[in-house]
Amino acid sequence: MKKRRYGFTLIELLVVISIIALLVAILMPALGKARDQAKNSICMANLHQWGVVFDMYTSDYDGSFMRGWVGGSASTPINDTNNMWVYVTRKLYQDPEILLCPRADRNEHQGGKLPWAAWYFDPDPAMNPSFYNSPLSESESKLLGVSGSYGINWFINNRDVNASGYDHHMNWKKTNQRGGNNIPVLADAGFPLARPHFTDMPSSDQNGEFIWPPASGEINRICHNRHFGGVNMLFLDWSVRRVSVKELWTLKWHREFDTQYWRTASWQWPSWMNKVDNTLSK
Repeated sequence: MKKRRYGFTLIELLVVISIIALLVAILMPALGKARDQAKNSICMANLHQWGVVFDMYTSDYDGSFMRGWVGGSASTPINDTNNMWVYVTRKLYQDPEILLCPRADRNEHQGGKLPWAAWYFDPDPAMNPSFYNSPLSESESKLLGVSGSYGINWFINNRDVNASGYDHHMNWKKTNQRGGNNIPVLADAGFPLARPHFTDMPSSDQNGEFIWPPASGEINRICHNRHFGGVNMLFLDWSVRRVSVKELWTLKWHREFDTQYWRTASWQWPSWMNKVDNTLSK
């Protein structure tokens, strides 16, 4: 009697392996997109939580935002990080993970690579002298080791002094503003703050400019392709939405921000922005 064969021939195995490889190749992009969508949803959820945090903070101060970090000499009180959003809101939330977008949840010390790296207050002031006085103030020392991947719109802060070439009257300062759904508060960023101006030219690099100071203007700390051609953002009406990279120039960052300046004849969008965002054209 002829014995029954229970195994597979080499050709049959190769066919099965080929089919599996084909299915994996077809499914991988879909799985990758699903993973990115999940991270995008978590990022938006974080920003919604920040809306609650800022709402609680401003409610306690008659609708006013914090004074914010301004900079200056070591003896200048406004340089104290007690005024930074990262510090003043710390008592209002329990989970420090809301500081981190899941697409940029590791700082460079942990192996993160820009633009997917979180900013970091380095315990060694020599590693990042722009943040520190010498010696460190008490509030600065409390921020050491803190990481985050969102940055505040510096013009939200309730400053009463001029700094960095900007008149403090440009700042919004309080929550009761008309058109709050177009006034940014907090966004995906590789730096804890940004001071965008309408003359800031887009960077030729889609990875943004997270140096101090950025060569092309501080809007490029936020202008990067983190989520499907744009970034996620919290607005002054506490709404959250994804903003495409070109749309950043149409938002009312401060009272004097010209949202139509990008229409000028000399304006050009770099090629990478045209590839990921076709929402605006002159």
